[in-house]
Amino acid sequence: MLRKHLEWRKSYGVDSLLDWKPPEVLLKYWPGGIYGVDKDGHPILYQLSKGFDAQGMIRSVKKSDIVKFHIYRMEQLMKRCAEESKKRGKVINKTMHISDLDGFNLSMLFTPCIADAMKQVFAIYEANYPDITYSSYVINAPSFFPVVFTLLKPFLSEETKKKVHVLGRNWREELLAVVDKEEMPTYWGGTGEERDDIAYHVVHAEPVPTRYYTKEKVNVDRSKMRCITVVKGGKFDIKFPVEEAGIVLRWMFTTDDYDVGYGIFCVAADGSSGEEEVVAITRANAHYVPEDGTVVCPRPGKYVFRFDNTYSWMTNKKVYYELELMEPSKDPMFEERKPTGAAPSDGGGRRRSYSIIGF
Repeated sequence: MLRKHLEWRKSYGVDSLLDWKPPEVLLKYWPGGIYGVDKDGHPILYQLSKGFDAQGMIRSVKKSDIVKFHIYRMEQLMKRCAEESKKRGKVINKTMHISDLDGFNLSMLFTPCIADAMKQVFAIYEANYPDITYSSYVINAPSFFPVVFTLLKPFLSEETKKKVHVLGRNWREELLAVVDKEEMPTYWGGTGEERDDIAYHVVHAEPVPTRYYTKEKVNVDRSKMRCITVVKGGKFDIKFPVEEAGIVLRWMFTTDDYDVGYGIFCVAADGSSGEEEVVAITRANAHYVPEDGTVVCPRPGKYVFRFDNTYSWMTNKKVYYELELMEPSKDPMFEERKPTGAAPSDGGGRRRSYSIIGF
């Protein structure tokens, strides 16, 4: 597990992630944030629902950035743990979570891009930040919360489930029993004031302004991209060989009017082990935000980039895409990239093009 975690940190560039500047729309309109510590020094993460504009968010940012933003926030929590450990002279390596479900509705849970991103986030938390939760409190839970929690349970360890406390009407008194008033924002009955410090700032959601909508501001040159149709209920596989481990696959695609699923698989050179999942099938709202990303090919072999439309029995999906194989770069998962037409360069630790993948 430790070896896998170290590989994950390297492939995701986690050690330098705090230097990343998240998209402004996530900083300003994704609800919640880090504020204060409990009475034992555990940093507190607030997760809110009220006013969250799920549709506006998926029109403005890629799912991969949502996942990256949550890893970034977790690294901020780890930094706060280190600061509290130094301040208190004892090890602080766990966090407290407060989930305020006031205003929560099921449409937030079943918005495909948001739901897929959060499932991936939960899986990352459990695999790479194990037993990081000291306590977790749910307040203002709607009547259908048991259904929601049942959907989340498969992504949570047994230890984490035991730490979740659903509070009733007297939740303010119960929270203030474990958090000092000055360490809790006034919104929840404390006396703490908002600060410019990221460790003391909680975002209350508002509708996402249309100026953030990516489709209106990103010009993807489809004339330079291949075009395919993924038939209803079907798949479209793009097969290509990788001759050495560490080669980086970069992808970008967009669709006309609908979302589409995609995933990446590896087949051993001798074909003996079947398909190995490299990137799990996930649905992307590529009709709103062009989907792009990179992944390191872990070993030589035959690879498949798969467009998946098996969940749609009524609609064909027209997809414009480009795929490229490149020599390894320092932090391939988190390099900033232009939407299209940006040819990699070589020398001095920079990327250089390896090959363009055709059909």
